[in-house]
Amino acid sequence: MKVKLNTEIKTLDGEPFKDGEKSLTLGIVCTLALLDQVKGDNPSTLDDTIKRFELSLRLKDKATAELKSEDILLIKKLMARRWSIIVAGQAARLLEGKKSGIGNQAKEDGSG
Repeated sequence: MKVKLNTEIKTLDGEPFKDGEKSLTLGIVCTLALLDQVKGDNPSTLDDTIKRFELSLRLKDKATAELKSEDILLIKKLMARRWSIIVAGQAARLLEGKKSGIGNQAKEDGSG
């Protein structure tokens, strides 16, 4: 599935979350979820670690990426551990090809 990684993640008010001076994007959320190791998150093998690292390199600073369903499942699982509900929830919807449900996208799909 082709995923648009430069989509901004928004606050409930529809304003972009900020990562320093830059807007927080789906790509940043996914990349950091893959690279961060939170308590209780230990890749079982070196191969798992390498897979996460290689996938993060494919996503870093890209506008779009082609992701397999297994990659999306892995990223969604890791996002839930790393990010707040509002960030992980939007990112999961975007990875599934849905609209974020916040701001203009809420009006477009009727979820807001």
